[in-house]
Amino acid sequence: MERLTMTFDSTCYSAEIAEILALDGHGSRPFPLVAGQAPGAARDRISATQLPAAVLAGLWIYFADFDGAHRAAPGDASREGSYWHGIPHRMEPDAANAMYCFRSAGRHAIHSDLAREARAVWPESPVPWDGEQYVRFRDEWREPVEEDTARAVQVVEWRLLFDYCARRR
Repeated sequence: MERLTMTFDSTCYSAEIAEILALDGHGSRPFPLVAGQAPGAARDRISATQLPAAVLAGLWIYFADFDGAHRAAPGDASREGSYWHGIPHRMEPDAANAMYCFRSAGRHAIHSDLAREARAVWPESPVPWDGEQYVRFRDEWREPVEEDTARAVQVVEWRLLFDYCARRR
């Protein structure tokens, strides 16, 4: 499978968000596979901003800084905060905490689009979207093709959730 990137047009967001995304790829950063730490300039810029917690959590995940996402997501008691909190747990992998977060998030406005777009790369994906079923799939994949599928679905999920949170600004 091709190198998976989080491809989107960073100029669709506020100038502040576009400026942060410009620090690493303008929306074409390779999808994070493991936890890391955001580059210094991104870490400093994200830490200094007053963006909503849900947008911050998405930015931390974009830069593969799961500790930053874990700090930001609980600051948002909404469905989005729970959803963002579940993503790094799923990627760690910590299936139990991820499922708890996704149950707390419940049905989300992005789920219809996510189910449709996920079908293109994972024909067995649940319709309607079921975050817990996806955690089980993500937790159990063994073959490289399944890993590529899991990553591809996560790219779609991140893009849809980030769009939902960042465009509301």
